[in-house]
Amino acid sequence: MKKLVVLIAVTLGFYGCELSQVAKQDNLNSADSMDQSTGELSPKATWLQIGGGALTSGATSDLSMDIYNNEPYVAYADFSNSFRLQVKKCVGGTSCTSWTGLGANISANEAYDISLAVWNGTPFVVYRELVTVNPLVFSPKVKYYNGTSWLDLGNIASLVGANVSFDWYPTIAVEDGTVFIVAKNRVMSYDGSNWSYIGGAIPGCNGYPIIKVHNTGTDLIPFVAFIDSTEHYNASVVYYNDVTNTWDYLGNKGFSSVTDPWQGIGSLAFELSSDGTPYVFFAGMYDSSIGKSSVLRYDDILNDWVNVGTPANYFQNIALSHTDVTIGSDNSVYVAYHYQGNSLVTVQKSLYGTGAWSSLGTVSGSWGNYTNICLDSNNVPFVAYENHSSSPNSYVKKYQ
Repeated sequence: MKKLVVLIAVTLGFYGCELSQVAKQDNLNSADSMDQSTGELSPKATWLQIGGGALTSGATSDLSMDIYNNEPYVAYADFSNSFRLQVKKCVGGTSCTSWTGLGANISANEAYDISLAVWNGTPFVVYRELVTVNPLVFSPKVKYYNGTSWLDLGNIASLVGANVSFDWYPTIAVEDGTVFIVAKNRVMSYDGSNWSYIGGAIPGCNGYPIIKVHNTGTDLIPFVAFIDSTEHYNASVVYYNDVTNTWDYLGNKGFSSVTDPWQGIGSLAFELSSDGTPYVFFAGMYDSSIGKSSVLRYDDILNDWVNVGTPANYFQNIALSHTDVTIGSDNSVYVAYHYQGNSLVTVQKSLYGTGAWSSLGTVSGSWGNYTNICLDSNNVPFVAYENHSSSPNSYVKKYQ
């Protein structure tokens, strides 16, 4: 596919399942850390708060994090400001000593389903903004920060309409200066002047799609993972075939149905490795005791999804939700999730994607939601989450 200039998509994190293997996890928890030079666990690091304090002093929702030049950026809906969109950057290089706000009152009203991406130091956001409550009406928004203020990225309403429904769940990806978004069942791009669709509608992609883009050096190839309403709400992944102008499936449609085709998934995370290999991390919608949660990688030789890490199916009986996944430059796989056994945010790693799953400890001190995990250029993990307690606030922590 020829290089475009800007595109968009949607994300998800929902509900998981049961509570077993907690003792196994706890035995690996807390003080264990990873020696970055050897890739081995060592008892010399833990999760430490960055930015000189909490990200927020009140409740938040729809957290979305990205890292550029080893500095985290976080977008969120701020309860203390009527759930308007806020974006902050942690400054101070790798030390991340303080949080600074990027602009103010980015949205005029409540912001929902926020997705953030940073390219070459420029943050981009997509979200839907409340217009009226009765009737329930939202407007689509895509903006970027020019260093002093937030500006509309073209006129997205010219393509999708001035108003969108409550289930317009967008996510965004930016690669080589091109912005991609997906919302509902359509992927869109911006050519510097106008928004346009890429390919046709993706069947069953009506809920929470996630977009990622692989740069081959000559082409930008968008991939979309989603909860497929045509496959009992199981996971499907497609990529854009620019020869046929179609969205083609990777492996089977609804491939998460292997364990139980009738129980869909309620939480889905998606990422590409540097070579374009897709990874997913999902949790069952209802009952984890039937073994639904998995971390899988697409094998293009087998044209199938295979287990990541050992033992195989490690997560199947772990009660979890709010999943997220990221891939290191060495193909090590890091996952973060809300563990329902104790309601804490937990992180695990599989070295090179083939090694045994090992815990990097619990991140939150109490109930954690809206889990995000990213890596800096040294493969050091950062996790953003909302601390959902009687005095809620949000944090970003670094494994150091």
